[in-house]
Amino acid sequence: MAKVSIKDRRLSADASGVLTVAQKERAELMARMEKEKSDEISVVQRSADEARDEIIREYMAELNELKEAIAKQVSMRVHHVSQQLLLDSAARGNKIVEEEAEEWASMMLLYLKEHKVACDKELSTISSRLEDLSQNVNKQRLSDTANETPETVEADSKYALSTWSHCLAKRFFSFCMEVHEYQAVLLNIYHGNVTLVRWKKKNAELLKKFEEEKSV
Repeated sequence: MAKVSIKDRRLSADASGVLTVAQKERAELMARMEKEKSDEISVVQRSADEARDEIIREYMAELNELKEAIAKQVSMRVHHVSQQLLLDSAARGNKIVEEEAEEWASMMLLYLKEHKVACDKELSTISSRLEDLSQNVNKQRLSDTANETPETVEADSKYALSTWSHCLAKRFFSFCMEVHEYQAVLLNIYHGNVTLVRWKKKNAELLKKFEEEKSV
């Protein structure tokens, strides 16, 4: 067996020390790189969170403006219908007998109440959907910020908002037009009823004679 000299032992010890130092330096370098990467991810995350919060604030402001606009439109619509019905009622009241005028006024008052209830119900439904949408937006969180940027998040949010607002406006004004059509049908039906009542009064004797002949 070969004998290990003191010189060989020193060389082995020196090599072992150099390896230890190298391993330590490498570990420190890796730790520093990991920290820098973590800091960079934190900066990106914070930037994305700030951008998201700003978009949500703008989005909520636009939602509130939309709700106020819808409420204003409903109020204006109810006022316009009320004024028009009052004018129609006054005009018809000059042409029909007092009993028919009272019946007409009662029917119009009932229609106004039903119309207001329908508008309030539609507005409540729209407001509820807006609140649900707002809560869903507030609960949304970015799952992978490395694949998303503030620009894409903002673009997606604005596109979703514009699409929802457009559909909502179309639904609301379609509802108002449908109510207006029902109003026209109601007016036509009542006009026909008034005409029939007048004809029956005018031809009361003829109708009585017809009924007598029919019963024979």
